[in-house]
Amino acid sequence: MLTKHPRRRTAMPPVIPGLDATDRLVVGISEMQESYRGLKTDKAQGASPWKYEYLIPLAPTVPFVGDAARQVLESHAWLASSFANGDLPPWFYFVFCAARCVPLRKCAAQVGVAEAARPIGISCALRRGLTKGVFLNKGLRGEIEEYLFPQQLGVLVSAGGTKLIFGVRELLENPSFCIAGSDIYNAFNEGDRAEMVARTLASSSGLAPLARLFYATLAPKYPIFVTGKGGGLTPMGRDGETGVAQGSVEAGVAFAISIHPELKVLDAELRPYGGGARAGHDDVRAVGPPHIVFPAMQRFHDALFARLGLVVQPAKCECWIDEAHIDSLDTHRGLVTRSHLLD
Repeated sequence: MLTKHPRRRTAMPPVIPGLDATDRLVVGISEMQESYRGLKTDKAQGASPWKYEYLIPLAPTVPFVGDAARQVLESHAWLASSFANGDLPPWFYFVFCAARCVPLRKCAAQVGVAEAARPIGISCALRRGLTKGVFLNKGLRGEIEEYLFPQQLGVLVSAGGTKLIFGVRELLENPSFCIAGSDIYNAFNEGDRAEMVARTLASSSGLAPLARLFYATLAPKYPIFVTGKGGGLTPMGRDGETGVAQGSVEAGVAFAISIHPELKVLDAELRPYGGGARAGHDDVRAVGPPHIVFPAMQRFHDALFARLGLVVQPAKCECWIDEAHIDSLDTHRGLVTRSHLLD
């Protein structure tokens, strides 16, 4: 797991120009009610003693019978807003963002390929509840969907999985088209944090306030813990310095925004030929004529590496095409240097 948490390559600026000029993120009591009601007691505990069982009773499904729970929930709404806008002391974010790393086993795609593990960062139950409250704001969710759709379908897009499947099928009406799949190595943990914040700030006026949350939570090199002997937590030996912790509430949105400029360029290159690009988080699919798709994918890979430090995994990049047109791929074998065609 140490190799899955690399050292920071680019320092986070002490001040982000324009950040304070953005609108503030606001979390109300209704968002906190919905957040806490949606928490699951069977989820693993993070790097703190907080449990979801402590939060769920604060948002009963019946009207409040007294003032105590409502007052506590109102204070949590204030805390969520303060947390999201970076109003709290720096030491608070260092502690509050600490995560417990759990390796999720990934089965090998084919015989002879070694199995790997995906690092899942489980944060404090309270932090998860507060952050969920931020993203339950209907106006913010609408802004996220409007910005990412139709290229990115894996993050906060209604029926995104269905749209991804049928969207790719629609693009494949031309039987001579191919699908080129791109898989980014350790995608969530590798991205340049300063670039993530900058891209969020420049994305749209509706999304720019999220840069406040991302800067506050990504600036610190927060500690990461693993389960040690006896079930207790012990330091992993490497802090969270780059990317976003996969498994955190904000991870999918932060990552999707960070790669969206390149994804939109890829889609724009393919559209004139009847193709397009669609993504589900870090799994990108490009559809179109092979002689157009492969050079475009190479430019996409190069841009991700140059701007975000993200590297595509050659062993996991694949291509599909109708058997009747399989010969058209041979002239493109080796064209994408960070990818390959399956034999």
